[in-house]
Amino acid sequence: MSPRPFSVPGPLDTTTPDLAPAHFDRLADETVALLTEAQLYFSRYLNDGKPRVDANAQILITRENQRVTARLAQIMAWILAEKALHSGEIALGQLTSGQYSPPNTSFMTDPGDLPMEDFPEPLRILLDKSHRLYLRVLRLDEMIRIKAGAAPTSPARD
Repeated sequence: MSPRPFSVPGPLDTTTPDLAPAHFDRLADETVALLTEAQLYFSRYLNDGKPRVDANAQILITRENQRVTARLAQIMAWILAEKALHSGEIALGQLTSGQYSPPNTSFMTDPGDLPMEDFPEPLRILLDKSHRLYLRVLRLDEMIRIKAGAAPTSPARD
């Protein structure tokens, strides 16, 4: 069975780029795998009770842990909105209104504010993977919005 084209019937019928539901399934699988990897790292690194760094460094590491978590949560929310569009739960106009677009803020889009060598290797890997995935989702969101005739998201960042 071939996938349906990615569009919504009705008065807001505008075809989005040729992104079949399988594309979003693969993106969701990739995100869940990264979430699982992050959860394993966080549970091992943060909960083993071993002091690794001083308190100030731990605050910075915790901030970067939050950056990874925030990126992955935003990506999953975006994927669920795309799937809701495909299943007819929301209209294309709702999807492209910007309310489901991932935030284009420096906290989300910057790779990190500190030298990566200051972080444990597993965290550096998670930061890099989540950063690349987040930028990919931002580009997909922008492509869909432009193809649907919606205003591009603001390039302004916080």
